[in-house]
Amino acid sequence: MSIIMDLKEFGWKEPSLPTPPADKPSCALGRVVEEHKSSYKVITEAGELSADAAGRLYFEATSRTSLPVVGDWVWIDPPPPGGLALIHGILPRKNCLSRLGAGRDNAAGDEEPLAANIDAMFIVTSLNKEYNASRLERYGTLAWENGIQPVALLNKADLCEDTAHYVTATQEALPGAAVLTISALTGFGLEKLAGLLSPGSTAVLLGSSGVGKSTLINKLMNRRVQETLEVRADDDKGRHATTSRSLIRLPSGMLLIDSPGLREVAFAQSSEGLGTTFTDIHELSSRCRFHDCAHSQEPGCAVQEALRTGTLSTRRFENYQKLLREQAYLKTKSDKAAALAEKEHDKEISRLIKAHYKTEDKSSF
Repeated sequence: MSIIMDLKEFGWKEPSLPTPPADKPSCALGRVVEEHKSSYKVITEAGELSADAAGRLYFEATSRTSLPVVGDWVWIDPPPPGGLALIHGILPRKNCLSRLGAGRDNAAGDEEPLAANIDAMFIVTSLNKEYNASRLERYGTLAWENGIQPVALLNKADLCEDTAHYVTATQEALPGAAVLTISALTGFGLEKLAGLLSPGSTAVLLGSSGVGKSTLINKLMNRRVQETLEVRADDDKGRHATTSRSLIRLPSGMLLIDSPGLREVAFAQSSEGLGTTFTDIHELSSRCRFHDCAHSQEPGCAVQEALRTGTLSTRRFENYQKLLREQAYLKTKSDKAAALAEKEHDKEISRLIKAHYKTEDKSSF
């Protein structure tokens, strides 16, 4: 029983442990708590193990999301003397956060997995020049698409004289999300976090470099566990203090996944989360005179009327349109890829049929 309780402390929610795969009876259940370029750290009933993914996982992987990521529950074989443990399988995920890989080198549009099996997303932003409501809307869409509750943490309140302005802007950008004004440096507002997640629940910490994620973790841990760096004074932007993803168990029992700062949050696939992020625009659209209103110059457009009266901000509407265009592009790309795969499948079936009849013709002589 104590073994099960240990894993429950790291997020296992079932009353008992599952049975190992029939072909790998020696495997143990574990959760990935650190991810590096070529190795992992996994917490198991026997403690923390350094591990690598088995060659079969690499061979069968169709994308980076097919490989283990921080937060995954995995089947792991104990290490041989002087060697690494091997991860042989990934248990079904509750969800897996991913974004389109950043940078110009990602011409293929590969997904970059961020974390798996998440209950809440703590979106950290600082109350200075770094604040960006449009970026918050992207994070919110990513969260709601994966069934995750977003929580906005407005950090560095100790350096801001008008926090109410930022709270109002955040509530507009993330309708329905909890919005907390905090200071990771002084500890202001952090007591409110305690009521948001129960012990054993997992939150992912996302935000740009320099917003104070590492300082926040150090404060919540009551000790220095993450390196911190100063932000640039001219634009309030920071450098990457965190270089790899890791799952940390807080003294409260909450599990927190930290990750390097994200400068870009590009969707990896078409998302249905826009309807929740922009529920106000969707509600306005239902009142337009024409059901296919493009919200441009059509008569009786409720969206344009809201823009004219100021009840809907131009920034929010323009970001909504921008995200819709991204979604349309992703859907088109996905449809083309599916059509190409179906075409290749049909060609393979045709080839097999022709080969079958050629074999029959030869056997008739």
